[in-house]
Amino acid sequence: MNYLSKTDFNTARSCPTKLYYRKQFYPSARAEDPTQLNLANEGYVVGKLATLYYPEGIEINTGNNHEAALAQTKALLDAHEEVTIFEAAIASQGKWVRIDILRKRGQHFELIEVKSKSYTHHKSLHQQGLESYLEDLCFQYWVLQEAYPDSQIDPYLFLVNKDVKAPQDGLRQCFEVTEGDKTGNFRNIEVRVDEAAIAPWLTPQMPRFLALVPVKQALAKRLPTVKAAAVDMLNSLSTDPITCIPPKLENACLNCEFSLPHPKTGLSGRQTCWGDKFDIEDLHSVLRLNNASRSKAWQKWLEQGRTHLQDLAAEELQQTDRSGRAYIQWKHTLSQEEWISDSLATVIQKVRYPLYFIDFEVLRPALPLFAHNRPYASVPFQWSCHKLDKPDYNHLTHKGFLGLPDSFPGFEFAQSLLECLGQEGTILIWSSYEKTVLKEIHQQALQQNLQAIWIEQLDNLLHQEERWLDMEKIAKNHYFHPLMYNRTSIKVVLPAVLRATKDPRITQTLAQFEPQLSLLAYDEQGHLRNPYDLLPAINHHLNNGRQININQGLDAMQSYYSFIHDSPDKEARVQALLRYCKLDTLAMWIIWQHWTQWA
Repeated sequence: MNYLSKTDFNTARSCPTKLYYRKQFYPSARAEDPTQLNLANEGYVVGKLATLYYPEGIEINTGNNHEAALAQTKALLDAHEEVTIFEAAIASQGKWVRIDILRKRGQHFELIEVKSKSYTHHKSLHQQGLESYLEDLCFQYWVLQEAYPDSQIDPYLFLVNKDVKAPQDGLRQCFEVTEGDKTGNFRNIEVRVDEAAIAPWLTPQMPRFLALVPVKQALAKRLPTVKAAAVDMLNSLSTDPITCIPPKLENACLNCEFSLPHPKTGLSGRQTCWGDKFDIEDLHSVLRLNNASRSKAWQKWLEQGRTHLQDLAAEELQQTDRSGRAYIQWKHTLSQEEWISDSLATVIQKVRYPLYFIDFEVLRPALPLFAHNRPYASVPFQWSCHKLDKPDYNHLTHKGFLGLPDSFPGFEFAQSLLECLGQEGTILIWSSYEKTVLKEIHQQALQQNLQAIWIEQLDNLLHQEERWLDMEKIAKNHYFHPLMYNRTSIKVVLPAVLRATKDPRITQTLAQFEPQLSLLAYDEQGHLRNPYDLLPAINHHLNNGRQININQGLDAMQSYYSFIHDSPDKEARVQALLRYCKLDTLAMWIIWQHWTQWA
């Protein structure tokens, strides 16, 4: 039977057509998205902690065998007046749910949905962005209500409690996330728990790091909406074969997760929706223009059959995006030319040497690693700094810091960085993230009543606005390359600059990245390869020994977690993290060096 699961329902709420692609096993980009994987891993840890608060619980573990899960759940509910079940399977009228924690007490049920979303009692549910979680739980409530109509049901969200602090180190260290080989599209995740270490955290004297939030009244308001939304979904699954709910073509399609080709048809779900009307995968399509998808202009262009940049006129672009970025993108994409603003030289001439290119790596674990930390508190563990004393690249030097998780690394992180940055010179960052992290460290120090000179020095530095320069703002306001499309992240700008540069100092610096490691290579067309792709792979002992590359921030975060436990590849991971962060700030210098050639 084609059940409508809660995951099906949640997916289809953003677009009903996605239900068909999900049921037909179209690959989802979210399955491999690093951000989603990192959130999922923290979710597994939170989920495991939730079960530890109910030691009497019985888990239904039948893999993908839905009927076996239903049978086991029914048997437990029929046999016991009081029982707590993890992953209980309930079905009713074509709908199917797995309930994180289901507690039966006679004719009374507690329906508990565990989420790694943070919660504070100081704000309303709406203010904390819990709408999608409430709909998820509402769907489960509906199914359980239909299956057991004579029962009283009290629904709860079990959320990460940001109102409490860790009284000691070690909560997150009790958990280790490991991953085995995939079963189809499903990740096989195991969360190992150090039972001796976790025991003190489960005593009544310890704060509860998950908050049980009653939401019955909130669900009552949403239940009619959930029921109405499910009608078309259930109807589409009732036929054989299932039918596809016709798509509504809109700008949200750009972010559709079904953007990968189906192994049989070679077309993605997104392409299937749009068909011949619009080549949405064309990176020169009008939907790729800066801010175009936020306006109504693209709808008019679609109706008129004008789908490519060359179909548009300059004045249309100027009306669409007041910033002028869309026009610049349109003009220079068609001409395949790089663009530098006339005022970039003024920006560059204002900097004061020495220049400091800095980049941070930071954890935000759902459960605290260290004493005094709240859930999702920042744990800055690594910085990299390339220092340029003079415009000549021969004066380019590098320093870095990596603090292992034996204790909170943030304060040593800040002290060592302050020593590196000195009292003068421009500090270059990519976005405001680094300043935000330093403000958080400063706040953490004040909350712990630390008395140290560096705390005042950090506060002074944060208030010296003239020392800070955001390179991403420069990229947005003064630079464009056709390879960037409408994006300005450093991982996008660097390959564009490497395609454009003719500067031998850049290639020489890549070739001499480390004494035994060159990051200089060319592809078959003679273009410089992305140096992030050339970083050496390491074996991942928590990932069945498969090789991984630490070449983005989320890789670094996950790799750092392995230092908490005895890691056989610890030294290799240390070297990989140092190289990755070092390349981040070298990339900033490369981009800066290229820009200075135009100044």
